[in-house]
Amino acid sequence: MNRWLQRDITIFGRVLLSKMDSLSLPTSADMIKTINKKTFNFMWRNKRQYIRRSDLVKSYEDGGVNEIDFDVMNDVLKLK
Repeated sequence: MNRWLQRDITIFGRVLLSKMDSLSLPTSADMIKTINKKTFNFMWRNKRQYIRRSDLVKSYEDGGVNEIDFDVMNDVLKLK
């Protein structure tokens, strides 16, 4: 994902890229924590995060950007 940081991509584009890049990775507890950290750092281009993560994962109608919370996604996948 670091190669995309040099490009001028909107926050919605970065959400889409982080979803595509992170869904193919294996999931363990430590890996999920790392994925979440790297994804949200990518969202803010490794700068200070001005919007809470809990707000970013909300739907568009609720004021979020539909970002994936990988803790929740992993729990859902375990239910199947």
